Amino acid sequence: MGLVLKGVMQAPVTPLHDDFSLDLPTLEKVTDFHVRTGATGITWPYHKSESLNMTIAERKAGAEAVIRTVNKRVPVAIHVSSLAVRDTIELARHAQEHGADCVVAITPYFWDPTPQSIFDFFVRLGTSIDLPFMAYNSPGYLSGVEITSDLLARMIERLPNLIGVKEASFNSEKFLELSRRALAMKPDFSLIAGVEYLLPSIPLGGRGSYSSAGAICPNRSTTPSTPKSGEQLDQIAPIDAAASMAITASGIFGRKPATRSPATTPMARKAAATRATSVRSASRLSSRRMPRSSRAMIAASATRAHVPRQPA
Repeated sequence: MGLVLKGVMQAPVTPLHDDFSLDLPTLEKVTDFHVRTGATGITWPYHKSESLNMTIAERKAGAEAVIRTVNKRVPVAIHVSSLAVRDTIELARHAQEHGADCVVAITPYFWDPTPQSIFDFFVRLGTSIDLPFMAYNSPGYLSGVEITSDLLARMIERLPNLIGVKEASFNSEKFLELSRRALAMKPDFSLIAGVEYLLPSIPLGGRGSYSSAGAICPNRSTTPSTPKSGEQLDQIAPIDAAASMAITASGIFGRKPATRSPATTPMARKAAATRATSVRSASRLSSRRMPRSSRAMIAASATRAHVPRQPA
């Protein structure tokens, strides 16, 4: 059996210096912290980790730092999506050359591609590398552009290195249909929920989830595997609850990178501001300006930070 992704995987924030340049030493520390606190996998850089705001050279440098820091302790997937297909392939090949375990790419965006165009894109990507790769489905953020179950079946049939889908439609009907088609064709296929809530996805065939709250409190947002028994399922409920508490406190889903980076401040893991100019003022939110109730909720969700937490 090849690579199988499962459990609650983490996507570190991208720390920046005060002048908004990439802070690689802090990225290495943050990544190591995720692994030491139980992440079952690391993916960098998702959109909430500034992927759209970095140059190709910066993304390569960050990928090398993440791969080097994890050092095969858990699987590393590098997110390679870019507006230019050639840039996507260049990033994917770079990840392969530097020892990544997997790459992830979202459906083409900005334009409105047909299902055939989406298929052609993933074929071009998948056949350009030997690494396993995951497709990323997020129709809500991409104006309805999505991977349907019929399209996914074609992709699985054509691409042996397609091992899973990050499914971020937040629609249980769509999730179930993708799972039904994929698992019938490839039983070890990984359907990964694109949001914190692992528990609701398990009965639908989910193997894991990607955590945004994990950037804030990874030690309270992890589980080592996909639970199967009733007892194991019961253990996931408090994890989902902690993630929900952190999401509510930080407003993660409201302002993308702007909320994840400043929300690390109460745990003394300041990641500086985001580069996104439209939300830069929001990203300068400090622990002292954040409402006391929110700071308390975030701090309560992280009890084993690698350095002492700042007072809530």
